[in-house]
Parts: sequence; structure tokens; C-alpha cells
Amino acid sequence: MKKVLALALICAVSSFAAWDLFPLKEVGKGEAKLGLEYDIPAEKTSYLGINLGARYSVIEGLEVALMFNNAPGGYVVKSNEPEPVASVVEIPDKTGLNQPILGVRYWMPLGIGVFADLTLPFGSKDLVGDKPNLALSIGGQYSTKFNEDLSLGSEVSFNKEFYDTLGVILGIAVELDYSLGSITPYFAVDISTEIIAGSEVDVPRQGAGAKREAEPTPTDVGISIGATYDISESLYAAAGLRIGISGDANRDYRPITINVDVGYNF
Repeated sequence: MKKVLALALICAVSSFAAWDLFPLKEVGKGEAKLGLEYDIPAEKTSYLGINLGARYSVIEGLEVALMFNNAPGGYVVKSNEPEPVASVVEIPDKTGLNQPILGVRYWMPLGIGVFADLTLPFGSKDLVGDKPNLALSIGGQYSTKFNEDLSLGSEVSFNKEFYDTLGVILGIAVELDYSLGSITPYFAVDISTEIIAGSEVDVPRQGAGAKREAEPTPTDVGISIGATYDISESLYAAAGLRIGISGDANRDYRPITINVDVGYNF
């Protein structure tokens, strides 16, 4: 159950590792956004978090970003997790500051980009534990416009959490945006699967410890829908919904993530 829950949270974001799937802003331009995230990764389990992020194009083709939006939220204000049946101690709420993400994207001609996101190993103890995870996501992107209204963004990423038992996660995402003037609806599909098995894990037994290989993780698929509304040239609001539709993390329950954001372009 612990691995399934962890994978559900990873799959919710790993396929959308970078800021977005589309080209960078012009040199000297940037964006900041603030939002709420509600995650329901498993039955009787939910999190309410606050997300925050900023990005800036420092030179032609190069963007840097700092994101507090790691699943299940950059700052988790409320959590609800079922306590273990055999627990005799109170389990603290998993709230507080989540691990920030430092991101870099480089965009080249012909609509091709590469990126690297580093999840930094610090945060509130109740949420990230005594040994926060260091994680790296790298990959490539491709974006094109079919016409003035319809745009495609796509991404392939490789994600690794270094101290966890999970191996290397392959993420693939495709998003279609259709502009209706000030409103832009979108539809996206993301796929995550463990392509390199995780490390061995301890299996305690009477009189000695044993080791076995971590179980392979099947593919997980999610769909997302949402829309962005341009309030003005600089200010916008956005809302989105992601549902896990297949895979091990979604076998008994379909994870749901709801996001509401307000952004400012500068």
C-alpha cells in the first residue's frame, strides 16, 4: 500500500515534470502563479495544499524556475490518512512545507526543448520525514501549432528518487490546447511506468533479515481536462482536473487531483 500510494503521488506530477509543455517566454519575461491543490490519491486519503511558482527567461532559449508544487502540494495545510490498524501511537498529520523543485528548460528551433528538474532534499519533517528525498527529472519536449487556435505540447521524462525503493520512472505526456479568445480549454493524457526496477528492500523474518528485489510497477495512465481564462493581458485564472484511469496505483481507486490557480505574467 505504501508503494502504491507513493506511486500515485509520483504519477500525478512526474509526467508533467517541467513548468509546462509549451515554448518559453521571450527574454526578460516571466510568470508567477499561486494556487490550491486537492489530492485524493487513495481511498480515505486526501491532501489540501498551496502551490507557488515562478519562472523567468534569462537569455534567449533559457528559462529557470522555482516551484513549490511537489505532490501533494507545495505547502500542505491539511491531510487525511487512515491510521494503521496495529498502530498504538498517534500518527501526526502530514502538513507543512513540501520539497521545492528547481527547474531549467532550454528551447531550441523547430519546437524542441530539453529540461531538468531537481527536487531539493528539505521540507517540514512531518511531511517529508527525517530523510527528505533527492529526486531528478530530465527529458525532452516538443510543441507545435496546427493553426492559430490549436496547439500541441508533449514531453518524455525520466524520473528518479535516489533513496527510495522505486526505480527509474518513464513519463510521457501529451496536451492539446484550443484557444477560444480569452478562454483556452485543454485536454491531456499522461503515462508513467517504472522502466528500471527499484533497489532491493528489506524483508524481516524470524532470526534474520532477508532481501528481495522490489516488485516491478505496471504502467499508470491519467487524463486531465481544464481551462485557462485570461482576465487581462497580465492576469489569468486556471482550473484543472486529473483522474487516474488505469494501472496499479489506480487498481482499487481512481486518484483525483484538482487544481485552481491564479497567475501573473510580467
